[in-house]
Amino acid sequence: MNNVIYKICFANYDKFYIGSAINFAKRKAHHLSMLRGNKHGNIHLQRVYNKFGEEDICFEIVQQVATTALLIESE
Repeated sequence: MNNVIYKICFANYDKFYIGSAINFAKRKAHHLSMLRGNKHGNIHLQRVYNKFGEEDICFEIVQQVATTALLIESE
């Protein structure tokens, strides 16, 4: 899926991460790779992942955006 706003959340945690991606599958794989390696750039997301684990992580598409130029504005 292309040009999306997405949310990363955890089942037992009330806060979430919002991001945008041109290629959602690739972006999701990158997030998971960085989290698994304990190297994610967002320390808050990394700490929640370390606490709850991958079993509780959820990736949701919030909105599809018509053009790449509108991604950041929509986010």
